[in-house]
Amino acid sequence: MVIAGAGLPASREAANAPWIEVTPVRDGDALRAKMTKTGLGPGEVGVVLLAQELGAPVVLIDERKALR
Repeated sequence: MVIAGAGLPASREAANAPWIEVTPVRDGDALRAKMTKTGLGPGEVGVVLLAQELGAPVVLIDERKALR
C-alpha cells in the first residue's frame, strides 16, 4: 500500500509490485517499548524487529539514527 507517496510517479507500480510483501511485526509490545527506548518511529523500529523475527541477515534502512 502506498500512502505518503500516493499519486507520485511509479506509486501504482510500487503498490502492485508482486515482489513487495507487507509483513507486520508479531510483537507489538516490543515495538512500542523499543520506540520509547530509542526515540525512533514505528517504521524504523519495525524494520529492525521484523528482521530479527525473520532471521534476515541484512536490512536496508535510510535513517541514520536507526543505523546505529
